[in-house]
Amino acid sequence: MYRYRHRAATALLLALMVVASMGAWAQDSARGLRGLARVALDISLAPDVVDLRDEIEERMEQALREQSTAPALSREGADKLRLVVTVQAKNASELRGFWVPFSGIYAIGYVRLEVGRAVPLPGSTPSAVPEPAIVWQADRLVSVPWRRAEAEIGDAVEKLLGVFLEDYRRTRGR
Repeated sequence: MYRYRHRAATALLLALMVVASMGAWAQDSARGLRGLARVALDISLAPDVVDLRDEIEERMEQALREQSTAPALSREGADKLRLVVTVQAKNASELRGFWVPFSGIYAIGYVRLEVGRAVPLPGSTPSAVPEPAIVWQADRLVSVPWRRAEAEIGDAVEKLLGVFLEDYRRTRGR
């Protein structure tokens, strides 16, 4: 009986530690967004989805303009909000390693949103150009039939922008 209570108490303690550390992790993940006032959009798409560039750029700009607590958009700047989409079309035979009749095409890859900021390196001279560093990032895996790729990529972009804006608001104390 004692052994089971001990295991239950240990499991409860571990669960509480995980929950507590997740809160600290969320605070740390947003730390790189402090003082971010303006961002330039940088969109990088895999060749299979390059046709989505205009639609994705429009969605991102609209989402940032509609939010009162969002960094302002700029055409050029040291701070960049970068979207990387590596989704590619893969046929089922290529994924499985052997041919299967009536196989389909799948969209496989990830959608990543990251913030790159100019950060001076320790020990560098004051006149040295600061190096860009990724100070915040989040990503979503895409793994769907190819016919649903466009919708899935759009959903991933919206979810990632939501996470970014939530973290940005948290750094501003709102």
